[in-house]
Amino acid sequence: MGNTPRFWLPFLAGAGILAIIAQSIYLFTLQGQIDELQEQLAEATAASATLQPRPDPWSVSGFGFSDPFAAMQQRMDALLGTAFGNGTGGTIQSLGFNTAAPGIEVEETQDAYRIEVTVPRDSEVELQTDVEDHTVRLAGSITYNSEGSGSGRTSTFAASSRFNRSLDLPKPVNALAMQTERLQDRIVITLPKA
Repeated sequence: MGNTPRFWLPFLAGAGILAIIAQSIYLFTLQGQIDELQEQLAEATAASATLQPRPDPWSVSGFGFSDPFAAMQQRMDALLGTAFGNGTGGTIQSLGFNTAAPGIEVEETQDAYRIEVTVPRDSEVELQTDVEDHTVRLAGSITYNSEGSGSGRTSTFAASSRFNRSLDLPKPVNALAMQTERLQDRIVITLPKA
């Protein structure tokens, strides 16, 4: 009976060593999985950064037209999103205000330039277009009225703004063949190339 504890001692030591070896193998396998997941995360982060490049705030539609007000609007939207912490980006529009400065996009086709001026839906727009050689000057005013209700209250918001933009097109255009079309939320100007 006195030899019983000494008899089990080598078996307990062997079982402890086997447990340590099994745990080491498990930790080695787990570390490999962690490394693999970190590589996948790094690749996904790099891929998303390359798939969504930051837009150049000083160009419009790739023609290099200077638009500092659009850049200022983007910065204000980012500031408001940070200040109010509303995961939606926090635009001025989300606070109930509507900026009436239009967005302008220029698209070149084989035989014409298409200029889209985006304006708030249901707004009144006065637009003057002057064309000289390959320069288009847009001047106008936008009036926007909005009504809203909630929590038993009704609110009315009105905004009016004026804008002037000058666009230098790569090639001269035929001003006499210019066509203008008003859609719901944009004005489309088509200028055939000269």
